[in-house]
Amino acid sequence: LVEAVTKPEPPADLKTTADRDKFVAEAVGEALKREVLLMFASIEGPLKVLLVDTAMILAQHDHILNTVRDEVLRVSPTGPLTLDLLDQMRHLHALTMEVRRYFPIFALQYFRTAQDVTIAEYTVPKGWLVLSSIAAVHNDIALWTDPKKFDPARFEGDNSKEISPWTLLPHGGGETSSSHRCSGENVTTVLLKAVMVYLLREYEWTLEEEQVLDLDYTKIIPAPTSGVNVSIKKKEKEETEADD
Repeated sequence: LVEAVTKPEPPADLKTTADRDKFVAEAVGEALKREVLLMFASIEGPLKVLLVDTAMILAQHDHILNTVRDEVLRVSPTGPLTLDLLDQMRHLHALTMEVRRYFPIFALQYFRTAQDVTIAEYTVPKGWLVLSSIAAVHNDIALWTDPKKFDPARFEGDNSKEISPWTLLPHGGGETSSSHRCSGENVTTVLLKAVMVYLLREYEWTLEEEQVLDLDYTKIIPAPTSGVNVSIKKKEKEETEADD
């Protein structure tokens, strides 16, 4: 993020090196503040949808819910969360990865071609914008085994090693270190995990009946057609203590 901020040219009336360096440092600092605020503002909507999607899909798959809950209560049943604790929850990590595959954050994303590209019999010139359907890529049977099935296990162990960075596109494609990806990707993923840990520790939830939960792809952020109505309750104290 620091490297992405353009350093301004100091005014000519600043003669000393110290004054010029101070001007640049303050300008870069203000620019970084704006970038960080923009990043957090940009993840609010997608994060809310991902949280709803995760709660919804877990309510439909008891065995996955129980597996992840058992892991959470084993690794971090109470108290503050740390990144080290989250890193120990491999089932939770696989869940959040599969949620982002199964429920695309955006219906479309665009790329700019770095060189002339031939797709089938069509040539896309360098510099053109190309629209990509994330849902189409995430449901391509040539790229994913049984893509219509919600299966976090595809991101566990050796299975995850077979997944190309160009086949999972929730925040952009390619390697994180060298490709253009959303700056809020890691923050979104960590917050999604953290909120789910607190929910799985303390709450139970079920879906209300007669809902249309198919995703509406006419929305910028695809969401269930009818919205999601959930009955949620705090776990009984005796149950929580027993799990601890």
